[in-house]
Amino acid sequence: MIGEEAEHALQEAERKVTESQAFQADAEAAEEQALTAAMNAEAEAEVAEGMAYAAVDRADPLLEEAKEQGDHVEATREVYQSYSAQEAVDNESDITLKIPHVQTQEIE
Repeated sequence: MIGEEAEHALQEAERKVTESQAFQADAEAAEEQALTAAMNAEAEAEVAEGMAYAAVDRADPLLEEAKEQGDHVEATREVYQSYSAQEAVDNESDITLKIPHVQTQEIE
């Protein structure tokens, strides 16, 4: 009987080892997926940051020109039309563009 009990205990231990190895493999796979998701999110954030800088670089000359001419409303409209035209060309963009709002100053 002792031999059978030992055999049963050995089989139970082997089953627990196998179960533990499966849990470890699942945890490693989850860790890999989390790492991949984090790297993708970081890359997307860098792309978005680059797009934001490009948008500012593109809008600044128009706003500066209007500031020199004193026509802030027209500059904002030009920037908006420029982005609208580009978005129509791209037609793949699913990003909402934010257009800067410039307050006009009344000269009395």
